[in-house]
Amino acid sequence: VTVFTEDLFGAGSEAVLAGFCQTLGVSIVSDQRVAYSNRLDYPPMPHSVRQRAVAAYADVYRWAEERCGRLPDRWAKDVRTFLA
Repeated sequence: VTVFTEDLFGAGSEAVLAGFCQTLGVSIVSDQRVAYSNRLDYPPMPHSVRQRAVAAYADVYRWAEERCGRLPDRWAKDVRTFLA
């Protein structure tokens, strides 16, 4: 099972955790009392900076997709946008 950090936050995270726990043979315990204190709004990365960053890590993107069979949505979008 491949779990990226991006999979653990946002919509669908409960399903990701349930699948991960099932793989480990443990029960999932949901605790709604946890409150995130570090959720900040960041401005989007400038297009030119993102393009350079993705190009610099092109080998990492390719390795991760080959090794894991998929990429997180944002990574996949970056690959389509800047490496296609």
